Amino acid sequence: MATVSAFSSHPFQLDTVYDPAAYNTLPSLGKAHSLMTEDVMAKLQGPIRQLFLDHEVQDHYGVCLLHNHFQIPNGQRLVEHGPVSLPWDLGDENKNTVLKFDGVIAPRSIRLLDGKLAPFEFSFSLTEPQLNSEFLTEAFRTIQDLGLHGVFGVRYFDKHDTQLSVEITQGTANVMIPRGSLSGLIDAFWVFNQDEDDRCHCREQCFPQGGSEHQKNHSCG
Repeated sequence: MATVSAFSSHPFQLDTVYDPAAYNTLPSLGKAHSLMTEDVMAKLQGPIRQLFLDHEVQDHYGVCLLHNHFQIPNGQRLVEHGPVSLPWDLGDENKNTVLKFDGVIAPRSIRLLDGKLAPFEFSFSLTEPQLNSEFLTEAFRTIQDLGLHGVFGVRYFDKHDTQLSVEITQGTANVMIPRGSLSGLIDAFWVFNQDEDDRCHCREQCFPQGGSEHQKNHSCG
């Protein structure tokens, strides 16, 4: 694998302008889940996990399964606040970071699109998270080298993500709820650990619309 210095000489740039295609071209949950083979899970648990540990970012970043549940019209983008993510109407505002309601809408989930780091999900908070550009550059270089840039993105997480939750979709809103007795769930967000007995684990799962699409169980341990 190339060194950090080699990566930093040709860094991916975090796009400063929001591209609606970053979200709308994501695959469906079922199609995304079909890509989660044993080989993909091995790469997630191996070189991808090691990269997160090497940069000591495992307490703030995880890996998300690239998918969407609906299309979002131009002028809107998916924004999380608390346990709910839904499209916010931002009109002609196209910057990735937007000041609003005495707070800030800032990138939360990022993918590689057309050679740039493209945010596709956002969060609203009182202060803007400081993203680690060096780590993101190397993370996406590694993901690309592994041929997984169409499967995985990177998500920044905070205190709202402290427990395993289930995402359900109601209309154009994604809502996080306790797992309870739900079955047929699809793993969608993984975090990493230094402990070799708990190398990585799924922190969020999705409940597929229209019945269970869950055909495989590739949990990581």
